[in-house]
Amino acid sequence: MGIKERKERDFQKREEKILEGAKKIFLKTGTLHATMDMIAKEVEIGRTTLYLHFKNKDEMMAKILSDWYKDLRASLSESDKLKFTLEQIRFIIRGYLNYCIANPEEYFLHKAIESSLQKENLSKKILKELDDERKERIELLENVYHKARIEGLVGNTPVYFLVGTAWGMLRGAIDVIIENHFAKEISDKEKFFQFVEKVFFDGILLKETSNGKKIQNKINGKKQIIAKS
Repeated sequence: MGIKERKERDFQKREEKILEGAKKIFLKTGTLHATMDMIAKEVEIGRTTLYLHFKNKDEMMAKILSDWYKDLRASLSESDKLKFTLEQIRFIIRGYLNYCIANPEEYFLHKAIESSLQKENLSKKILKELDDERKERIELLENVYHKARIEGLVGNTPVYFLVGTAWGMLRGAIDVIIENHFAKEISDKEKFFQFVEKVFFDGILLKETSNGKKIQNKINGKKQIIAKS
């Protein structure tokens, strides 16, 4: 490994360390009260070194947010390997739920960053990176939606009505579990998530396809069940 490559590797490792330290500070003090000095102290580096990586706190938060969404999208993109559209939809729903529940602190942090990020403090390059990542996520959902349209699983409802409804339902379900709103009443998370899926499928899927076949809104193993009327 040459000197240039070694420096680049060390720079990347230090940046990863900075981001981990920043997450700890953001979770401890909140994104609004956190400062670059706090983060530098947590990571045990000088302010000058910190500013070599990030010009301000918002750049740091944007990087954390972008990385979170990239990791989530990579996980949900595995749905492309599934044969049937219903399987893909269920995989995306359950994948999102499980991803957030498995990382509650990361989930809370990304919500806090979304609500406090000052985009006017970001460079055009970083803004473009955030926008490009959002487009990638939307494209993944649009592709599944268009397949469902072709197969007669959904009607002519605008795609963003469905995406917005799904996003709102899932975020709400995650908040119920993570924030323990009904800790005593909902002890079985799996049954609760199954019910959320049922409500979603019952709400968006057509009861009949254009060729008169009834759709049974569930997935059994690897089979997409479509029963003739």
